[in-house]
Amino acid sequence: MHRFFGQYIHYLALVLAVGIFAWNNLDIHYFVPAPNTWLEEGVPEFSSLTPNPWTLDDAYISMRYAENFANGHGLRFNPGQQAVEGYTTFLWVFLLGVGHWLGAPLPILAKVLGATFALGTLVLLAFTHRVIPGTTPRVSAIAVLMLGSAGMFNLWSMSSMEVPMVTFWALAAVFMHINSREKPYSLKRVSFAAFLCALAALSRPEMVIVFLVCFVERLYCSVRDRDLNFFYFGLVFTMFFLPFLVWRFWYYGYWVPNTFYAKVGANYMVQAQRGLEYLSKFCRATFFILAPGITGLFMIDALRQRFISVGIFGAIVLVDMVYIMVVGGDFMPASRFLVPFLPMVCVIAALTVGLLVRSSLQVCVVVLIMVVYAQFHFYTAPDHKRRTITGNVGRNGKVVGEWMRENLPEDAVLATNTAGSIPFYSKLQCIDMLGLNDAHIAHRELESLGMGALGHEKGDGKYVLDQKPDYIQFGSASGAKSPRSFLGDREIARDPRFKRHYELKTYTLPNGLPLQLFKRRANPVEATETSPRLREQNSNLRPSPVAPVRKPRPRPTPNVEVEGEE
Repeated sequence: MHRFFGQYIHYLALVLAVGIFAWNNLDIHYFVPAPNTWLEEGVPEFSSLTPNPWTLDDAYISMRYAENFANGHGLRFNPGQQAVEGYTTFLWVFLLGVGHWLGAPLPILAKVLGATFALGTLVLLAFTHRVIPGTTPRVSAIAVLMLGSAGMFNLWSMSSMEVPMVTFWALAAVFMHINSREKPYSLKRVSFAAFLCALAALSRPEMVIVFLVCFVERLYCSVRDRDLNFFYFGLVFTMFFLPFLVWRFWYYGYWVPNTFYAKVGANYMVQAQRGLEYLSKFCRATFFILAPGITGLFMIDALRQRFISVGIFGAIVLVDMVYIMVVGGDFMPASRFLVPFLPMVCVIAALTVGLLVRSSLQVCVVVLIMVVYAQFHFYTAPDHKRRTITGNVGRNGKVVGEWMRENLPEDAVLATNTAGSIPFYSKLQCIDMLGLNDAHIAHRELESLGMGALGHEKGDGKYVLDQKPDYIQFGSASGAKSPRSFLGDREIARDPRFKRHYELKTYTLPNGLPLQLFKRRANPVEATETSPRLREQNSNLRPSPVAPVRKPRPRPTPNVEVEGEE
């Protein structure tokens, strides 16, 4: 019996990990029938299973590009307008577009693909012992239980974002890289490893890190063994990735996505500080996974000598952390940028636990502590619970977008800060006032960039008014009567043209919530003396940060409404 469990323990761990995944991502609904003559109370009976309803608002940006692509309008945010790369995951958008062209509804397809890639990652991790020489099924079991119980991995799996796909390709690429180094060398395995690295890089730009680390390690081995494996590895990757880069520059006019210009500035010290805060949240959430992992990398010589491949995982994770610190992290919850590298951390931690803890009972206790801590943190951490499970931006944006599609003219132009759910469901031409999908706003230089919420700092009120949109929406999904924290909103409110050409309209949505929009007047009103109340409101508006005044002093992040906040 002991030998049986020793050989098949990874299968049992995979089943448990999938069970934890289902528990975290599926809502089980019951109904209680009327009491009968045998029982005083009705017995609860199973009714249905529904996936986690939370969908990040930014996920709808990818869906809008995919929908336009499937409908023959190209990879554009607005059909017929300038092509802007407002997404960072080409492969995800392409898969969604193909699936929608074949008839699949995009919101459902995104969740199905996310769950499929997440489960595929768990399966890969359950067979770690087949990839890393000298490991046992027990190591695979520990690793898959660690990942399956990690709250951030579970959360992003059903968010309709590209995170689970990126995670799968990154782990598959590294596993294949390790496998292809085994002698005798196989050109097919080397080429397939490079191809998987290219798929990871096409999924997100920073996944080029996976290829670079693997290439450097392969170059070292090729020099030592006097072979050309590094050349074939680099050649195959270049054959797939270089044409994409050339196409991106030809189609969009830039080598990197537009989102890079909308989020990253030149104040590297401020960005580094923000990046360190981002990393600290990840470390707190994965403490019991990182602790043995760091121990294995830096304190246990036996681990490094016995499992030389562990260095690949450690190098990739370390380089990615440095990159994230330089760019300032991310505004989205639950460590989105670090989740794709979490399986590699789990492998290192599992190898450490497997080497240090010999008793099967002790291993079970250690793994149980890790699982309990991961689940406790998932359901109690504000960055997970408050900003995701109770998030309302995408949910309210869907209601607003569907209402707009039914009640606003089809040719209306909307200027909004909610660039995901509202444009996707309304099907209107939209101006993204935060600049993720607008090249002009994204490339605007701001001295204060880095002082506010990442990805929500840029705007250009004059530019938006020059477009003469039919509707302007301040704030987030439900709109607002006056500007809050967004730069573009404040600049629009100060512009005299806004008061002359726009008037506030309040509508009631089907869910009972009010929707506040500024509608363009058919006949502009004449400029009049500003009322005392408006003068007081305008005096409270902060000056534009692009004015040539003194350099702004660091200030706390404003209360900007982002995903999950209402």
